[in-house]
Amino acid sequence: RDLAQGLLFGLPVALLIGLVVAVVETAIGVVLGITSGYLGGRTDLLIQRLADIVANVPTLPLLIFLLFVIGPSLFVILFVLIAFSWPGLTIQIRAMVMHMRTNALVEAIQSLGSSHRRVMFRHILPQIAPYVVSRLIFAAPSAILAEAGLSFLGLGDPSIPTWGQILEAGFRTGGIYVGYWWWIVPPGLLIVLTALTFMLLSLGLEPVVNP
Repeated sequence: RDLAQGLLFGLPVALLIGLVVAVVETAIGVVLGITSGYLGGRTDLLIQRLADIVANVPTLPLLIFLLFVIGPSLFVILFVLIAFSWPGLTIQIRAMVMHMRTNALVEAIQSLGSSHRRVMFRHILPQIAPYVVSRLIFAAPSAILAEAGLSFLGLGDPSIPTWGQILEAGFRTGGIYVGYWWWIVPPGLLIVLTALTFMLLSLGLEPVVNP
């Protein structure tokens, strides 16, 4: 098969995986983190215990098990990556919000009768937005590398060509041993360049969103 077509088709697939996982994971983590840190009490306890449980679930063995049971599917990979990647952000956002909820601005807004939702998402969220944006961009290459690693292990969706699957096919059929560098180097290089691009975007946006 034409490797160039597989490499070109793998780009939107990699971007889809990275952006979907990053956006949904960040949204869940931010909402739960702000809710936990601002409301406190039993709500905070429930969210934090749930985050502790999810954070300690071994994601890779669980993902391998589900792919063996359900079958290789891109949707299964996306679901597991999203479902088990939000606790870290939730815990960090909670700590930031607990510090902010006692400042004079928030107390003044509360005294004017603003609802909890308005305080959380109109006044607290903008203050943590720079950190959220940086985490959002950094989450994308992690998802891309995770999918590439699973595909390299032979657990990717066989109906969708990805860079990880091209690498896996090259190693499985012995392409690396006979010197077929064009089968190994381009997909590996594209994975690295894509991850590096997101990291450079995050570094470039940092002075903009957090002057």
